[in-house]
Amino acid sequence: MEVDIESEWRWFRMALLDIATDTCGTKRVGLQHGQKKTEWWTEEVRKAIGEKKTAYRGWIQRQTPENWQHYKQLRVIAKKLVTEAKSKSKIMGQLWPSTRIHPPFGKQIILANHSATP
Repeated sequence: MEVDIESEWRWFRMALLDIATDTCGTKRVGLQHGQKKTEWWTEEVRKAIGEKKTAYRGWIQRQTPENWQHYKQLRVIAKKLVTEAKSKSKIMGQLWPSTRIHPPFGKQIILANHSATP
């Protein structure tokens, strides 16, 4: 009788995860729905980036010098807003590090780090 190593590994892995979950519990890590991923992504920055993208699409559809100049102006404005917002978030993070929003680790289920109670 030949044993398939992949199916044996899947069985072992599932059994181990089930036992660990029952013993230690689980918790979700990462951002919950509706939370911002970065501190500097404000409504003002979002609008500026959206206007810049719209101007770029307009230039792609109709490549005129006027459309290109309009896009370039909005690109400069958006870049300036992003730079200012990022520098403000760095300053705020240095003043109050506990208020910083950290990048997400994805929606993973990890084992809670506490010992089991009998």
